[in-house]
Amino acid sequence: MNTEQAYNILGNVLFAHFDPDEPFDKLELIMEIGDGATSRQVWKYFNGVSTQPIGKRLPLQAGADLRKAAFFLRDNLLETSNEQI
Repeated sequence: MNTEQAYNILGNVLFAHFDPDEPFDKLELIMEIGDGATSRQVWKYFNGVSTQPIGKRLPLQAGADLRKAAFFLRDNLLETSNEQI
């Protein structure tokens, strides 16, 4: 995996939380990365109103890909800049 692939996974999984026909101005993904675990919150902003997806479950593989990408980016940032997320 490289950084471009990891960011593509993050974007695709974020977009998958919402109906593709829903309009939005901005989508936001907030991830907390711990020792081997992650948690996430997603938000959609449209016309100044923020909402979270209701009842939309992601496939298990999408969640696994998201975790893998998040850990890759965390490790890559540390390796390339000596900065931690």
